[in-house]
Amino acid sequence: MRVVVQKCLESSVSVDGKIVSSIGKGLMVLVGFTDDDTVADVDYLVNKVVNLRVFEDGNGVMNLSVLDVSGSILCVSQFTLYGDCSKGNRPSYIKAMKGSDSIKLYDLFCEKLNGFVPTKKGIFGADMKVSLVNDGPTTIIIDSKWNILFHFLLCYNYYGDSMEKKTHVMCANLVSLCLMRPDSIFDLVATCGCATMGGLVPDVDLKDSTSDKLFDRLMTSLITIVVMSFFIKYFFDIDLYCKIKECSDIFNYLISICLFIVIAYFGSKSSHRSFTHSILGLFIYSGILFYGFGFNVVIPYFVSHLSHIVLDLFNRKGVALFYPSKYRLCFGICDSNGKVNKFLFWLFSLLIVLVLVLLGVGLDFLGIQ
Repeated sequence: MRVVVQKCLESSVSVDGKIVSSIGKGLMVLVGFTDDDTVADVDYLVNKVVNLRVFEDGNGVMNLSVLDVSGSILCVSQFTLYGDCSKGNRPSYIKAMKGSDSIKLYDLFCEKLNGFVPTKKGIFGADMKVSLVNDGPTTIIIDSKWNILFHFLLCYNYYGDSMEKKTHVMCANLVSLCLMRPDSIFDLVATCGCATMGGLVPDVDLKDSTSDKLFDRLMTSLITIVVMSFFIKYFFDIDLYCKIKECSDIFNYLISICLFIVIAYFGSKSSHRSFTHSILGLFIYSGILFYGFGFNVVIPYFVSHLSHIVLDLFNRKGVALFYPSKYRLCFGICDSNGKVNKFLFWLFSLLIVLVLVLLGVGLDFLGIQ
């Protein structure tokens, strides 16, 4: 959740040439929401906005809040605050929350603000003309994800969902190590590799995430290879498919990898925590890997993918466990970037170290007797 706070002498919102809301001295607040925002983000920013000291005291120092000066707030929804200009010149708004969800948080935000100071609203989703006299000018940008610094005085969660990914990876590796009990460095690396993949693949449906972009590139490469193989067959009469099929082991590996890329690409285009977080998706991904690589790969992947789904069930946002059914299940215990998540990350990390010590894998390699 993100707000732009502007100190104003007056401000108003017009729709179709008519003023629908206006205030005098106070704050003009533009607010935007992203997919993982919750009531906790709203509460954090309500507290920040009403206590933000941007008004001058008797000595001309910005030391007073809108509460202290008995001001008002004009709050206007603004999804373009999540515009992404990293690629090209046309902003992408894919990180902005859908209107049907964000209007609920917007109304709640305005309601909570109004509990402290008189708050006027724009018309959600309308073509609004906003005017103000910015006093100073004074403009402050606040993102609710910065509250991690406030809570922990650490920056593990600063990068959005990076802490969540770390937690998933640590949980996946812990479960896989306990189940597979590798007895060599090679087995350890293989187990951890499969576990890490299983811990990350379910989040390919996070739009513009690293995983999403990776499978976009892999799918593009796969299509290019298929087109080139047809081109070679047509012009040079060389059937690459038949030649590869003669090597049965390699053929099964390649088919498994190609199918996995196709299904992961499909998952990346589905809504968050739907297909890739479902029982159906779990068995499809695992079945494809079993076809090409057998039990040694599919077991750590399966339990890691499953651990990701189980962890996400504890978040406050639902998981479409029975996809294609739209019903979403959640236990609503914690946020994806909350204190519980941070605790679990460190707990899983410590348990992994303990398991490695008990298994004795890699100790000789590290020179520890």
